[in-house]
Amino acid sequence: MEALQDIFLRLSALSYVELMLGLLITGTVILVLEDWRLNLWALAAQYVLVGLLLVRVMSVRVALIQVLMGGLVCLILYLTGQREHWGRVEGATRDRGELDVAVRDGFLMNVWFRVAAALLAAMLTYALGSRHPFVDQPQGLSQACYWLVILGLLIVVLTGDPFRVGLGLLTFQSGFGILLATFERSLSVTALVGVVTILIALAVSYLAATQSGFSVEGDER
Repeated sequence: MEALQDIFLRLSALSYVELMLGLLITGTVILVLEDWRLNLWALAAQYVLVGLLLVRVMSVRVALIQVLMGGLVCLILYLTGQREHWGRVEGATRDRGELDVAVRDGFLMNVWFRVAAALLAAMLTYALGSRHPFVDQPQGLSQACYWLVILGLLIVVLTGDPFRVGLGLLTFQSGFGILLATFERSLSVTALVGVVTILIALAVSYLAATQSGFSVEGDER
């Protein structure tokens, strides 16, 4: 634990710009890409970056607990994704000769639309963070909170997949956690937020597994 805390302290020396850039990249990956594994890596990195930002307003141990809670959430989702074959129906085969140009064009349009949505969210985040920052808070926390909250809502709105909806809710929860940490820094509140986050992850795992089960039944008929 001491070694992990020492590594965390060294990483916390990263500047606000570097941490915010990391949050922009990881959030955009979750919003734009639909690969479960890439989304989980981005979510794990997002939890680490949020923890590094929280060091500015709370003790290292409490911030590290939040990061460990995020790691547990990612582990739960990883096991779910592995069990459900990462969103692919088991035994399904694809014939490349059957790929339709219209389908590919639709996919590219969807990706570019999400990229544009991410850019608009980033601009809105900068405007809100600059004009309406939290009172007496270090630079970076306001922008990070606005970014995660807006991005989480965008992910929920732009997808119908329970797994990705869960990623949006967890992203929103991270932003709300930053807001809560600026006003209440006790370990009990951190533990409560962590419990809620884990419950969200368990609910997402259950819904993703249920949807996969229905898909398999439908393909067998």
